[in-house]
Amino acid sequence: MSKTYEEMTLKELEEMKRQALIKEFADKEKSKNADTAVNFTAKDMNMSRTVDSDEWKAIHDDYVNSRGGYVAYDFTNSDSGCDTDISDWKRSEYFVSMVWSGMYHQSRLLPIAVKGLDIHQGEGNVVKIRVAGKFGAPTSAAACECVSCSSNALSSYSITIGQYGLGAVLCNWEEFQVGKAYRESVLNGMVNSYKDFFDDTIYSELTGASAGHTETLSGALGCDPALEGSCCSDSSLSALYNATIALVADMREDDYSPDTMIVSPTVASILKRFSAVDSPFGGSLVSINGDGELVRFNGLKVIEFSGASTCTDASGAKMAVVIDSSRAVGVSFGKQPFLKTEESASCNSTEAYLWCYVGFSELDVNAIGFIVNP
Repeated sequence: MSKTYEEMTLKELEEMKRQALIKEFADKEKSKNADTAVNFTAKDMNMSRTVDSDEWKAIHDDYVNSRGGYVAYDFTNSDSGCDTDISDWKRSEYFVSMVWSGMYHQSRLLPIAVKGLDIHQGEGNVVKIRVAGKFGAPTSAAACECVSCSSNALSSYSITIGQYGLGAVLCNWEEFQVGKAYRESVLNGMVNSYKDFFDDTIYSELTGASAGHTETLSGALGCDPALEGSCCSDSSLSALYNATIALVADMREDDYSPDTMIVSPTVASILKRFSAVDSPFGGSLVSINGDGELVRFNGLKVIEFSGASTCTDASGAKMAVVIDSSRAVGVSFGKQPFLKTEESASCNSTEAYLWCYVGFSELDVNAIGFIVNP
């Protein structure tokens, strides 16, 4: 039976007070640490309070839906059942999900990479990607006769994981008062930066490889082809067409399945001329989407990428990269991305850094082909 205050000694009262103070301090620290990871976003609508889980979920859903309604990344499983329950996320995970979903769905080249994943691997560790090749031919067998195991050519590629961070510094109290507009500018800035980083690095891996197939144009590419008369009298159109046909045939001859061509917008503009020239087959060679981008040429999916080699007549310049996307380039992900923030009292600012663990590498160089100037 517990004592009343009147029955306690002075020593017992002092000990109770001490325990109460310790608990109060621990609760404050716990609350402060829970909010620190998202201070610069969780308080942006009203600096006097912290956005609760339901409101942060609404912010998350609104941002994702406004960008095409793509499915957001799920970074954690709840403890309320087998399925991911977004309501059980920490607030920092909402922010990371928005940035990572935007990066993944807006990247032009990440979709054509073979992906690897090992969430236990950090900076300097290795994640392996395995790519299957052709199986051997079936063999005949009589009744009750066994046949030898015919394994496919399974290639294993080791990709070293790197650690990458991207930060934003928020300097003024007034910036938080802008609300949604400022919050989305920070989100979009991080999305675009990570998207460009992935695209540039993947393209660098492809073009830095010693491609197994190269086709040289019959003449240096003319970047402003004349369109008078038929297409077949224009050297740039005919040279690109013939080189593409030859390169695809060469790769298929070696049992690869080229499916994607990567070109700069200036090179794509030359191929687009096929849709307008006087030719019995020109219009059927190309497909242009509603945004005016070239999306297919001669059976290949085309990606217009601003980081690709611009149109030039320079000798040896890579004017197009053609790949078999099932085995050309790999991207391996390690530990899940996360957000860290830190407040600076002397600068009256908040630093927010989103970190990720990822590695890039070309895989089978024979799945890569170049079209180059002579």
